[in-house]
Amino acid sequence: MDSLAMNAKTKIIATISKLRCDKPFLRGLLEEGTDVFRLNFSHMTADEAAGIIRHIKELRQELNIPLAMIADTKGPELRLTGYSEPVHLKTGEKILISGSEENPENPENLTAFKLTLEYVSGLIEENQKVLLMDGYIEGHITDIIPAGAVVTIDNSAELRPRAHITFPGVNYPLPFLSDKDRIDICYAIENNLEYLALSFVKEAGEVEMIRRIVQEINPDSPIGIIAKIETPQAIAKLEEIIEASDGIMVARGDLGVELPLEKVPPMQKRI
Repeated sequence: MDSLAMNAKTKIIATISKLRCDKPFLRGLLEEGTDVFRLNFSHMTADEAAGIIRHIKELRQELNIPLAMIADTKGPELRLTGYSEPVHLKTGEKILISGSEENPENPENLTAFKLTLEYVSGLIEENQKVLLMDGYIEGHITDIIPAGAVVTIDNSAELRPRAHITFPGVNYPLPFLSDKDRIDICYAIENNLEYLALSFVKEAGEVEMIRRIVQEINPDSPIGIIAKIETPQAIAKLEEIIEASDGIMVARGDLGVELPLEKVPPMQKRI
């Protein structure tokens, strides 16, 4: 393909962190060819995003360039709770996990963690793989107990507070729209961002629900809805999700946690 034709279609999206978002830095990114700024609301609040959005809008006007913003929602993530400091886990160490409403017995006094899920019993099974922090730490379930499970750690590493946890292939009964997501979506619409990227979409109905919310907040809003494909459930309903959305994002990190890694490139090509 001719390089000029490629440049006309390919866009560069820069994800902006609240840790580095000063106006000179953003200007430098624009001068190097950034077309879209992505704000990841998994790691920032609407108040923290306000200053970044203000800078971007000022730069867009000063430089007189087309520039879009994407508000990427947190989505229904499964995380560990019950601790506030990093925890060093050792190879072979056993930990106890349970749902937020479950109170398992712990006679061995194992390090215990809660999940951002009411009940985990009945969802998981023995020998099932467990991935923490997007696969940085691996483990497997060695014992199912009443109201919880024992996980054996397969590699030593430090576990961050509120670490992301995945049981590959399991469909968690988490509500798609959290209170935080509702606040962030409303903020994106009211501040005229160009796109919403919805995390952990599993079916077209979730996209359609967000579209109705957009209409309730501002019937004239032109905001586009991007569905992020990052679960086996989304792949099973891929065609209907694409039909309901204005754009698709292939979230290869989370998809690579849920699927065998070698299946991600052909799946991306299919999408």
